[in-house]
Amino acid sequence: MKDVSCIILAGGKSKRMGRDKKFLLLNGRSFLEIAVDNGRALSSEVIISLGTEEQRDEVLARGFDVVTVIDNIKQKGPLAGLCTALEKCTKEYVVVLPCDTPLISREIIYSLLENCEGWDAVVPVVRDFPEPLIAVYRVESLQRACREAIKAGTWKVGEVIKKLEKIKYYPMDTRCFLNVNTPQDMEEVRRHGR
Repeated sequence: MKDVSCIILAGGKSKRMGRDKKFLLLNGRSFLEIAVDNGRALSSEVIISLGTEEQRDEVLARGFDVVTVIDNIKQKGPLAGLCTALEKCTKEYVVVLPCDTPLISREIIYSLLENCEGWDAVVPVVRDFPEPLIAVYRVESLQRACREAIKAGTWKVGEVIKKLEKIKYYPMDTRCFLNVNTPQDMEEVRRHGR
């Protein structure tokens, strides 16, 4: 297994859900707890990216003992959180995980890691759509691409990865990539997560 960093993106506002997604429960565990456990299985360096000081206070109050960072750039979505968290990474590669995909399996991440050597990114593709927020990146390459994107006024992670030179797309067909944005999504995740 490669020695990698792990960034967990957990700074969203959860507007469509109506409450903070990272503390939703699946089988008695919060989404953030599931993501942190997955991160710790992959890496000794787990970094939670959050949007506000209030989010950080709430995470720490719940006993999470990991590095936390607050977005340097406000109101710009996951790319801002990713850019800020990359500054804390000390490894060559980083696994990026959102906290709102509680069904993601470690086996899928292991398969991405096993294929990352020599690539700037290994990105899963599910139903013909890349999943850039559940991927493995070379830290230096991703930092450079993020800087270029921000300079150009681009805030979509999908556009950022197009600035990387060596991308390996990894086709997958799995429900593990279900992400939760609405109460209806939550019901579907609960059905599949039993």
